[in-house]
Amino acid sequence: MPDTPFSVFLDFFDVWDNSSSILNITQDGNFTARFAERTSQEDFFNQFSALYVSILIGLLLPTAFYWYKRRVQHMYMRKLNSEIQSIMRAQYSENQFLVLEKLWEQIFLSLSQDKIIETHYRVLNDKISVCYEEICIRKMNVLKSVEELSKLKDQIMDAFMKKILDESHYKILNDKILIYEQKIKDTKQELKS
Repeated sequence: MPDTPFSVFLDFFDVWDNSSSILNITQDGNFTARFAERTSQEDFFNQFSALYVSILIGLLLPTAFYWYKRRVQHMYMRKLNSEIQSIMRAQYSENQFLVLEKLWEQIFLSLSQDKIIETHYRVLNDKISVCYEEICIRKMNVLKSVEELSKLKDQIMDAFMKKILDESHYKILNDKILIYEQKIKDTKQELKS
C-alpha cells in the first residue's frame, strides 16, 4: 500500500499500525513476496511533511477566513458610507430625516449581525450624526415660524434619545435653534413697528 498523506499522518500519531499485512490465498500455487525495509530518512520525511501540511492548514485556513470576513465587512462599510454621502449631497427634503433614520437602523443591525465591526459602527454613527446636523441646519434656513422651530427641536431631541445624534451635535443644534428663534422674533418685531 503506498504511503498517502493520511496514512503518514496516522503513522505519525501512532493511531494506525501498518507494519503487518494479511493476505488471503484461496488457490494452490506459489506466492513470492518482496519486502523492502524503509529507511529512517524516508520515515522522517513522511512524518515531517504530514506535520508541516497539518500546521500549514491549521494556520492558513483561519487566517484566510478572517481576511475574507474583514474584506466583506469593509466593503459593506464602504457601501453604507456612500449612502450617507449621497444623502449629504442631496438637496434638502423632509424625506431625508426618514431615510437617515432607516440608514441608522440598518447600521445598528449590521453591527449586531457582524456585518461590520465596532470601529466601523463608530465611524458610521459619527457620519450619520454630522449628516443629521447638516440636514437640520438646512431645515432651519427654510423655517419661518417659532412653532416650526419648536417641532424641529422636538425632532432633534428624539434623534438624540435614539442615539442618532451625539451630544456635541445636539448642543450645537440647540444653540442654533435659540439663535434662529431670536432672529425670527426680531424680524416679527421689526415688521410690527
